[in-house]
Amino acid sequence: MNDVLGYSDIFLRISCLLLVSFLICFGVESKTILVGKSTKSDFNRIQSAIDVAKHGDTIVVASGRYLESVLIKKKNVNIRGAGKDKTYLEFDGPNLVLYIESVKKAIISDMTIAYKGEGKRSTTWFFNSEVILQNCKVMGGFYAGIYVTANSKVVIHNNVVEKNQLTGLNASNSELRITGNFISENGQQGILLKNCRSSVISGNTIIKNDKGGVSVDGIGEDLRIFHNTIVGNRSTGVSAESKAVIENNIIIFNEVGIGIDSNDQSTAVLNIGHNNVWKNSQYDYSKMRKPLTDLSVDPMFMNEKLDNYELKPDSPMIGLASDGSDLGAFQTTSNSKNTSHRIVPSTQKLISVQSENEVLAEASAELVDGPETMKRNVPIFLMDIARKQPYFVEVGRVFKFKTNRELDKIHAKPDGAQYDPKTRIFEWVPLMHQTGEVTVTFMGTSRHSIQLFVWKQNLPPKISHINGKVISRDFDKNGKLVPIRFNVREGKKTRLEFSVEGVSVEQLQYTFISIPIGANVEGNTLTWRPSLKTVQMIRKGKQNVAEFPVLVSVSNGSEADAIDLILVVQESKSGLSTLKRK
Repeated sequence: MNDVLGYSDIFLRISCLLLVSFLICFGVESKTILVGKSTKSDFNRIQSAIDVAKHGDTIVVASGRYLESVLIKKKNVNIRGAGKDKTYLEFDGPNLVLYIESVKKAIISDMTIAYKGEGKRSTTWFFNSEVILQNCKVMGGFYAGIYVTANSKVVIHNNVVEKNQLTGLNASNSELRITGNFISENGQQGILLKNCRSSVISGNTIIKNDKGGVSVDGIGEDLRIFHNTIVGNRSTGVSAESKAVIENNIIIFNEVGIGIDSNDQSTAVLNIGHNNVWKNSQYDYSKMRKPLTDLSVDPMFMNEKLDNYELKPDSPMIGLASDGSDLGAFQTTSNSKNTSHRIVPSTQKLISVQSENEVLAEASAELVDGPETMKRNVPIFLMDIARKQPYFVEVGRVFKFKTNRELDKIHAKPDGAQYDPKTRIFEWVPLMHQTGEVTVTFMGTSRHSIQLFVWKQNLPPKISHINGKVISRDFDKNGKLVPIRFNVREGKKTRLEFSVEGVSVEQLQYTFISIPIGANVEGNTLTWRPSLKTVQMIRKGKQNVAEFPVLVSVSNGSEADAIDLILVVQESKSGLSTLKRK
């Protein structure tokens, strides 16, 4: 892993090289556009500068507050502020603060991006784009501070992502490099990845999030989680599939240290190791055994009370990583500890298949007997009478709340909720019809009320069927989605109805881009009768065909999905099947 360490310098260099390459590629046509409040500026609004910018241009935003919603679509431009404590991009309306769609290269840097409204909006959203977000502060989003989806490739480096109502960083079906960030005090997970591939989470400080630190849903191929400091999260520090590489992290003071969903398969010992997992309140490990190379010692931070998680000069973390560097997100100026001083040996440098089998057998024999727990852990929230914001409760999930004084009954108890005066624990699993705000009042020696907000996980919709037939998504060797090919007869009316499994049409908005001449769209349906007058046939072998690309997008108001569709028109005498893949 030496090629991916030194993450701070590497990614700063990558950002600079990308910016330089932009200028070289676009030559004299690329320019700098100034946005600010002074008369020397070209514009006083960021969106106005984006509207006139061309590929490769850089928009420099002066100090100040810019109250607007910014959209970058199909335009490769860079936006650079004066610093996250000087330039503020803020918005309180119904839109996202920053939305980037179908952009091949962009760098957003050096500003605070904050959602100030009361609506259910993420702060930033990167859709089908390649973006570098660095040196920014992102806060205030409802679903997420940073939301990434639709096969995006995003570098998120050296940012502060804090105080978003649900997730700090939420990404699905994309590729990410998440390095050197400070992610804290978000209402649920610090980082949530769903079906992301070839992604790296490295060098981050992830603390005090109300659920997990890093949570990975679905099988993300080639996922590496290493050199992070993960402290004080109210659920699991790292929750992931067993295929993830989890190495060289410091994971302490969470409810659970590392939780692995191995799908009933044994945890691969070589994928997890050289972590310091210590003093997590319920379990250090869930559904797995402690690896031989893991530690459980005080890391000796400089001052965790002041959120300073650098290592003291005499910290036992120094020089104990698998590559000889320090454990956690911070490296000391000197990590010259002799390898003979390491507490545990390394079993990762294997020479042959035979030696690998011997090492695995030896390691398996020395593991701690049995898994520490096989149950799903549910965090218990403690009463905070000074808290003004509501507790977020997800439909179908267990919510537990413990009062901090003797309260023997509750008023206006929601259906299905239970309260035990002896343990002083309130427990509830809300149902779909119970979404919205709920007030629960506890009475006894005193009287206290808490606010709950019940919500349903608003997963990105996924187009799953055409005309009732299931479609699968395939990737080529470069990780790009392979377009879906649909054969259409010349002169015959074709009706394509798109649907999202489990979601009604009324809850979604469909968009069709680049439809062929003569086609009509209504709701989730495209109809077309191709004719020789509007279709220019090309002879392929013994058949005359024509191909028309169509982009179909669906949105639930905050997240979206899209598929590439190729309508293949064939002469009416052709008798090929209707739905097939390349």
